[in-house]
Amino acid sequence: MERAYRRPILGSFHAMFSLGGIAGAGAGSVAAGQGVGVGPHFLVTGLVAVAAFLGAMTILLPDPPDATDPGPALALPRGGLWIPGLIAFCALMGEGVLNDWGAVYLHDATGADDGTAAAGFAVFSAGMVTGRLAADRIRARAGTVPFMLACGLVAGLGATVAVAVASPVSGLVGYALLGLGLAAVVPVVFSHVAELHPDRPGPSIAAVSAVGYGGFLAGPPVIGAAAEVAGLRIAMLVPVLLMVAMTLLARRLDRATRPRGR
Repeated sequence: MERAYRRPILGSFHAMFSLGGIAGAGAGSVAAGQGVGVGPHFLVTGLVAVAAFLGAMTILLPDPPDATDPGPALALPRGGLWIPGLIAFCALMGEGVLNDWGAVYLHDATGADDGTAAAGFAVFSAGMVTGRLAADRIRARAGTVPFMLACGLVAGLGATVAVAVASPVSGLVGYALLGLGLAAVVPVVFSHVAELHPDRPGPSIAAVSAVGYGGFLAGPPVIGAAAEVAGLRIAMLVPVLLMVAMTLLARRLDRATRPRGR
């Protein structure tokens, strides 16, 4: 689709994912406030989702006539795909940590009240939406590697601010910066891999996704285990280390994913 549009668009797609998360959280809050039970709420949500899916299916672009073989049923990273895969791993592990532990950290480590702690996720999500809506234009002008380096630096700054000073304000500021920096990492990695492997974009993206979403699953239990040993504030240094690793890997992204002979 990016080839058809002749410009980056994946960032805006992922922004819709974040907006959906905010909309879902808001709908759940309203339903709970109005005394709507979980069963009726989920039923209505499911019906709306099915209707949206069926409507979207009617306007999906068909496969091009010269579409190549879709590749193996199970795509595994090989060769240069490990670098973008590990970048996605770091980004999604950081996102998973904030999703599951962000509010807990604000409440337990900084003394934030329940409302402020819950606002942490909203602030993080707002940073994600903002970053994703702006990502396509900025990346088109700056180039992939410089853009990814900037993302790593902003996200690393946010993770550091959140733990350097144990206060609700610094936590919220850090979450906003972390969301802004992480926002476009995954869609840009997917787009970049597809550009560099135009003969097999689907399997390449699937292989990178397999590594990346492993980090999303691993992040919360890793923080939980570290918090049991060293305390939650020390455990939340893990996102700082992840952002450092992501930035270092981004410097090798272009070289690592370029197909041989190019």
